[in-house]
This record gives sequence, C-alpha cells and structure tokens, in this order.
Amino acid sequence: SSKPLPDVFYQLESKVYNSSALLDTSAPEGKAFNVLVEEAKTKKNASILRTTNSVDLQRYSLLVLYFAADGGSWTNFAGWSTQSDACEAWYGITCQNSLVTAIDLGKRRCCLLRFMLFYLM
Repeated sequence: SSKPLPDVFYQLESKVYNSSALLDTSAPEGKAFNVLVEEAKTKKNASILRTTNSVDLQRYSLLVLYFAADGGSWTNFAGWSTQSDACEAWYGITCQNSLVTAIDLGKRRCCLLRFMLFYLM
C-alpha cells in the first residue's frame, strides 16, 4: 500500500504546471515541496497550509527559484533557507502589502532570467 500524500500536495496540485514534479525530490519543485511539508510537520498550527493563498504560492515559487538557481551557493542567501516570511527577511526580495513586488539578486540576475524563461514559457 502506498503512503498517503500530505495535504499540501493537494493544495498545490492544481496550482502548479507539473504536479508530478512535486514528488521528484531531485527537482527544484520537489525540494520546495519538501520544505513546505517539513514546515507543516514542525508547526503545531499548520493552518497556514490549509488554504493555498497567494502568500503560500509565493513562498513555494520563491523556494523553487532558490533550488533551481542553486541558492545554497549564493554569496548572500540570508532568509532564503529559513522559515521566515519572504517579505520579512529574504535577501533581494521587495514586498508591498505582503506580496512580492521585486526580486533583485544582483549577480544572480542571469539565473533569475533563466528561471523565469523556463517556468513561464
């Protein structure tokens, strides 16, 4: 018998381009998904994951960017590998009303452009 999928899978499944990538632990999408799953396990009140709103999707999307662009090797990745809100403390992220309005990763712009072209085309 197969193990049931976490609730967050079903919340993201219809919101992402390729839902099977969520289960691929070697893909950026799968790595980002696993971060959300682990965060849900460590939070006593996982209500943040019970509704897939724009903030949740932003976090998932930014984590995909982080993993796709090898974020762990960035010179400055402050906040990106933490449970903090992207609008509070993530390097290069600008927000207005809790929504990301700009991403400026300095020398990582090439990676950002490749990410955007790949995922938005």
